[in-house]
Amino acid sequence: MKKIALCYDFDGTLCTGYMQNQKLIPDCKIDVGKFWTEVTKNSKKNKVDPTLSYLLLLENKMHEARVEISKKNFNQYGKKLKLFPGVNDWFNRINNLFSNPFPCPLSIFFIRPPFMVGINHFVLVNFPCLSAFK
Repeated sequence: MKKIALCYDFDGTLCTGYMQNQKLIPDCKIDVGKFWTEVTKNSKKNKVDPTLSYLLLLENKMHEARVEISKKNFNQYGKKLKLFPGVNDWFNRINNLFSNPFPCPLSIFFIRPPFMVGINHFVLVNFPCLSAFK
């Protein structure tokens, strides 16, 4: 049986910029621009992949600011994400398409950084076609 998988990257696809910029980085009491400048500087200085550099820096900043690192807290951030206009309508249309008899099943996947694995709770999780939400 054939299957369809739709994969979405959050950053710049479902929301503007990096999702961490909306609330998480400001809650760490650091300017978003300064945070990313420090990520670039650390990446070059230590010859480290920028993604690994930013994950380490964000973890350190979260500890310094006493921002809880937990699935529960990341779920709270997920609920507050501001998505692009039309995102919810898009998923409504996809849901309607695949809730009618359709010749193959649909899976939807969201690509996000490892520390955001807990972000499952935003408005899209209520759609039946997102049962494969991973």
